[in-house]
Amino acid sequence: MNVIALTVALVFIVIGVVSQRVRSPQTPDPNGDTDVLSDEDSYASPSATPNPPTVAPTVLPVPTFTIAPTPLPTTTSIPSGDMKSLQYPGSSVLQSSDTSMSLTSGDSPDAITQWYKAYIEAQHMNVKSFVTTKANDKVHNVLVGAGNGEIRITITKDSGQSDTSITVSRS
Repeated sequence: MNVIALTVALVFIVIGVVSQRVRSPQTPDPNGDTDVLSDEDSYASPSATPNPPTVAPTVLPVPTFTIAPTPLPTTTSIPSGDMKSLQYPGSSVLQSSDTSMSLTSGDSPDAITQWYKAYIEAQHMNVKSFVTTKANDKVHNVLVGAGNGEIRITITKDSGQSDTSITVSRS
């Protein structure tokens, strides 16, 4: 049954293709029209229908990108045992070891905080955290810088105290 349906379909396709090729361009179709769309006598004069101007394609420049490696920031490690470089200028040392130091200063907590911020930034440390807290005339500032090791500075001043306490540690 499928073979018969396939054969009939194939016959119809072949008849359609053959009839299409046999039909000449001058033969009229069933509606009486000819296949010729125009002949040479019906062309309009060139002056009546001007050709549209040809437009040259616009060539846009292609941007070029150069990828250069980004230099990594360098870190400066503090030599072990050198806590002296972390001492706030004009402060008094209360206690000192290889990794920590306790200081006191008569300067304002804001001035001390700014000095240590500048110190951490001058050391080109990658990770920086500066937290300043002031409530009821109590100040508690914590500054952290990390690179080859970590520096943590805690600056405190209680209300009614004349001196500011500074604790410096490194790991």
